[in-house]
Amino acid sequence: MPDVIQFHCPACCITLKVPLEAAGQKGPCPHCQQMILAPNPYTGVPACRLAEEAPETIHHQALRSPEPQGPRFEPFQGVPIANPEPATHSSARVEQSQPAAWPAALAIGVMAAILGFAGGYQSASLSSPPAAPHLDVKPAKVEPEIAPANPAPVLTAAKSALEGFLAAPDWKARGKFVLFPETILPRMESFHQKHPDGPTESTRLVVEHCEASTTTNLMLAVFRVHTSSQPGGFPVAVAETPEGWKVDWQPYIEFKDELFVEFVTGKAGDTGTFHLLLQPATGSPEAEDKITYILSDPVKQREFLATVRKGTDTANSLAEITKDGIIATPVLELSRHVRPDGSYDLEIVGVPATNWRPVNR
Repeated sequence: MPDVIQFHCPACCITLKVPLEAAGQKGPCPHCQQMILAPNPYTGVPACRLAEEAPETIHHQALRSPEPQGPRFEPFQGVPIANPEPATHSSARVEQSQPAAWPAALAIGVMAAILGFAGGYQSASLSSPPAAPHLDVKPAKVEPEIAPANPAPVLTAAKSALEGFLAAPDWKARGKFVLFPETILPRMESFHQKHPDGPTESTRLVVEHCEASTTTNLMLAVFRVHTSSQPGGFPVAVAETPEGWKVDWQPYIEFKDELFVEFVTGKAGDTGTFHLLLQPATGSPEAEDKITYILSDPVKQREFLATVRKGTDTANSLAEITKDGIIATPVLELSRHVRPDGSYDLEIVGVPATNWRPVNR
């Protein structure tokens, strides 16, 4: 049974390892100084960034924007790599998996908020419980192992693929950068007929999250792409594959062209599938046969009401992923019903996925 937990820093992707006793403890990454939480494989809590900010130093440039205000939700949060038995002590020291040249002591303590999970992606509770008491325990030490000199090749390759994707002159050129090309290329061609698409000029690319698969150890990096028309940016997932880094095209085009809002306003068809934010509409009058939810587009977080029929599998899925006041990040299948007066109702008719993880649909 391993006595250390190995994982990738969710801020800079450097390979780290902590002693088994440090599972679930928080402290600064020794490479980028971002406050992170070490994974706890027994409870299922993954490595994640914490609200205490520190500058990232990949290529000596700050790559992240400030944390947004309001409830936190992490649609691209993964699961820990190792799977040891539960820890019985509270200690804290992170060792970089290379000759240590950065501060390595983890601040001792535990996470002060309960994290909810839906299908392997982290969401955040709308309210936070009191912080746990400080634990005065001497840190444990683990001898570092040799690892790549720095994490730059990981993020550089992912960023290079995303830049090539964004700079492509048309959908055909962009096609060589996409995940699941056998499924996506026909959709890209069809989409291009109605939405002729050229290069996307970004004003800034910011690293938001990275993780490694527990089975293949292939990486998933999430960037926030800022453009002149979308100054707040939108998330784009870039996944490592045996053929290189590839971009998740479907949510990219949804967010860039604001397809959900186009659907709601009647400029698209009467059905559609979208990556959205979801929470119960607690203040709305409850219908006898329907439950009301608030849907938000992830770009500008404009809110719309939608209903789901009680007693359906869809209603049960939504209830599960929003329990305990969680802001969920599902993929939803919607139907738009127009009334005689020109207004409309949105109905949630399916939940193809409870998170935004790239998958071939």
